[in-house]
Amino acid sequence: MLTGLTSLLTSYGYSLVFLLILLESAGLPLPGESLLIIAAAFASSGHLSIFGVIISAVLGAILGDMGGYWIG
Repeated sequence: MLTGLTSLLTSYGYSLVFLLILLESAGLPLPGESLLIIAAAFASSGHLSIFGVIISAVLGAILGDMGGYWIG
């Protein structure tokens, strides 16, 4: 599972972080925390920006929570 997340993260980067956190915050059981750990490791190695990862995760979490609240 983690190798799949790693290969997807190298291809899609910030949009994958945003989408996965959005769907997890809306209520789907997805590995959002695992993806954030991998994205932070990518940021520490210079492949992604830590600020981009943080902004993508925060926006995904806020919008996912709002969407889940609206659906409920």
